[in-house]
Amino acid sequence: MSPYDAEPAHQLHVLVSRLDRNADQRLRESTDLTYQKFLALLTVRRLGEAGPVTQRALADAVGLTEAGASRLVGSLRDAGWTDVRQEPGTGNRRSLVLTGPGSDQVDLALQLLEGSFARLLKAADVEPDELAGPVGRLLAAMDGGPR
Repeated sequence: MSPYDAEPAHQLHVLVSRLDRNADQRLRESTDLTYQKFLALLTVRRLGEAGPVTQRALADAVGLTEAGASRLVGSLRDAGWTDVRQEPGTGNRRSLVLTGPGSDQVDLALQLLEGSFARLLKAADVEPDELAGPVGRLLAAMDGGPR
C-alpha cells in the first residue's frame, strides 16, 4: 500500500502542504518573498480590485490574527511593496495598496509558481481544467456559495 492511497481528505492535505512548502522554497530561492508575503501581496491585489483593503480584511483572507497581520503589513511596507493610506471620509480607517515594486513582486512570483504548477500538472498528466472545476466548487462550498 502506498502512503498516497489514503482517504481523499488526507491526500488533499498532503498535497496542499507539499505545494505550500515547495512554493515557499521556490520563492525564497528566486525572489525576495516568502510564500506568506506573496499570498498577502496577491490578496491585497485581488481584494483591492473590489475596493479598499483593510488590515482586518487581509487578516481574515489569509488566516492571521490582527496582530500577525500587523507585523506582516509592517514588513511589506518596510520592503516598499505596500502603502498604507488614509481613506478620506472614513475617520481613522486605513487601506492597503500595492506599490509598483509590490505589484512587480506579485507578477514575478505568479510567473514562477504558475510555471512550476503547470509542469507538475503535465508530469502527472492532469489537465488544468480537470482540476479547476472541482477545486473551485470546493472553495465555493467552503465560502458558503453554491454547492
